[in-house]
Amino acid sequence: MADISLKILQNSELVTMVIVIAIIFGLLKLLSKVKVIKDNFFIIFLTITYAFLTFYYLGTFKLATSTFDAIKNDQEIILKVNGPFDKIYAISGIGDNNSNHGTYQIYYHDIEIYTGDTLNGEYTYLTTLDEEEFYKYQIIDVGHIEDPYIKLVFTSRNGVLSELWLVNDEDVQNIEVISDSASKDLTNAYKLIDEQDTIALDPSYMDETYFDEIYHARNAYEIASGQKMYTAVHPLLGTEIIALGTKIFGFNTFGFRFMGALFSVLLIPLIYLLSREFFKKKWSYLVALLFAFDFMHYTTGRIATLEPFSIFFIVLMFYLMIKALKYDYTKDTKKSFKWLALSGIAMGLAISTKWTGIYGALGLAIIYFIFNIKYLLKAKKENRPVLKKTFYLFLWSVLFFIIIPLIIYTMSFILVPMYADKWTNISEFIDQVIRYNTYMFEYHTGLESTHPYSSEWYQWLFDIRPIWYYVKRGNDYIQTISCFNDPIISIAGFIAMVCALYKIIKVRDTKLMTLVIMYLSLLLPWVFVTRTSFSYHYYPCIPFLIMTLVYVLYDVYRNLKPEHLKIFKRCLYGFVIISGLLFILFLPIISGFKTSYIYVKILRWLPSWYFG
Repeated sequence: MADISLKILQNSELVTMVIVIAIIFGLLKLLSKVKVIKDNFFIIFLTITYAFLTFYYLGTFKLATSTFDAIKNDQEIILKVNGPFDKIYAISGIGDNNSNHGTYQIYYHDIEIYTGDTLNGEYTYLTTLDEEEFYKYQIIDVGHIEDPYIKLVFTSRNGVLSELWLVNDEDVQNIEVISDSASKDLTNAYKLIDEQDTIALDPSYMDETYFDEIYHARNAYEIASGQKMYTAVHPLLGTEIIALGTKIFGFNTFGFRFMGALFSVLLIPLIYLLSREFFKKKWSYLVALLFAFDFMHYTTGRIATLEPFSIFFIVLMFYLMIKALKYDYTKDTKKSFKWLALSGIAMGLAISTKWTGIYGALGLAIIYFIFNIKYLLKAKKENRPVLKKTFYLFLWSVLFFIIIPLIIYTMSFILVPMYADKWTNISEFIDQVIRYNTYMFEYHTGLESTHPYSSEWYQWLFDIRPIWYYVKRGNDYIQTISCFNDPIISIAGFIAMVCALYKIIKVRDTKLMTLVIMYLSLLLPWVFVTRTSFSYHYYPCIPFLIMTLVYVLYDVYRNLKPEHLKIFKRCLYGFVIISGLLFILFLPIISGFKTSYIYVKILRWLPSWYFG
């Protein structure tokens, strides 16, 4: 079926996806006699369908996780292979850094490979494993080798190797360990060849890390195994959530991508709930649908990175704040406190995941003060006493939005050994947290590196420069992953944002102003950021861009004359259909599914777009 789908539709998985989505729809229709499903059929169907699309071919459960750690420089391992081979496959993870004092065991670090026809005779140099990539396959074509003995020389004690395979015409040869120059016990050396069944002869994104997974997945492994951090440049809550996925499913590509995919799926109903505070049900469905069609939302949910968590908590903190601000504190202070406390907790979680949560917190504060000042002025106009209630609100706000988030942020570091010198009391722990955050700040403010797929904030508005994550080139197909937005949503959203700003100035629409503040609070700080930035930094803005777009459409709809409604509805349906068709059209580009080279070339609509 995949071959037929690839040949006809240029997408190896589209036919299977359509069939499964039809089955999901049919099953839900059968269950729609249940009132909860009937009343919320669309959002349930959309969420389940999106979950299927997100988890479909997310990753593999097979990954070599036992790793050989060199214990001295120039350590030699002798292996014996039972037949000829023409390719060497290798994959490298991370060693036991807790036992390697003063340094870190990660990557190959120039592991030299020799072959010999006798055990104690001369060995001939073959190749060197030297890539600095975390859990990425290194495949070396070595011609036809018939020597039965293989010698590995770990030139540095930092060198590690998770698994080595010797392959002949796609047949994996049997290997046994003969000797280890550092130990008579061969248990450690056997870690080189103890997971031969995990090999991916034709590896893709399913079988190895790509883009920033080499950092986030590695950090998750360190957290899950209780190791000191090699390095990390973000707060650790998001990485801890990734690590939870590896605890559930094991350390493999599915495991370290699972939690991000789950949070990405949960964003669909969360966006719907937030939209319900602004729109009626059908318009909220439209927000959720357009968000599901967004390319970046889909791509970012399928890679082990921090964005799905930070954006989930950002949206959650805004949703809870809107719930709280429905109550006038000058009339009933206590009714809003539950929602304010929960919003503060969500804010703490957002900032503990990624510092971009601070941008959202600024928008949260602006919305909070605007609404409460509005309530205060109204109370004064009605001559109601407010001094006592305002004082209480101020005290509780300090607790909810300063003290609690600070506690959450600090506690997010408590389970992670940030440094080799373990803390033994609260003072040492706080000192390590300060050191770690100082390091993060200096890293981000001092970052002057360049990247071929970097972009500026103003380019994000029109999809000018996607970031290219991954490519695998086959003879007859290509697999590629690029991260950018649905073009029609980006363009329509920009137009809607301009219209929204105009209307706010003209009539001071409070709801619309709230949406615009959410959007701008997450975008405008990037105007002043000088470090290298990428299109995915625009991702936190997308939910609020779409909500603003739908609000403007809704505003146009409710102000139209009856004779124009039919034309408007047709245009709206056309816009939604085009958005969905673009998602389907670009699905191979944003997912890593197999497609043809000519298809990729056709979809390169701008010179600044590159898909491999």
